[in-house]
Amino acid sequence: NQAITKSIQNHNLIDHPSWRLKVIQLNDTVLVRHGVMLVGPSGAGKSTIISVLQDALTNSTTLPHKRIRINPKAIRTEEMFGETDR
Repeated sequence: NQAITKSIQNHNLIDHPSWRLKVIQLNDTVLVRHGVMLVGPSGAGKSTIISVLQDALTNSTTLPHKRIRINPKAIRTEEMFGETDR
């Protein structure tokens, strides 16, 4: 939680409890899911939540956390989700 607080301050944001909860929920989801897609109206804070979480993880683990965007139409399904034995 201290890393999230520091990251929120670094982004000059207001540390609102419901917004902080969204950062924690995204982290919990990323830990148990293969991939994550954030959807919502523009201006809802999707990109900012990802940035805050990324910075908090980098600061708390001292490992750089990278965000990679891919175009799912540019690669095969097997390349995105992994090959399976047939």
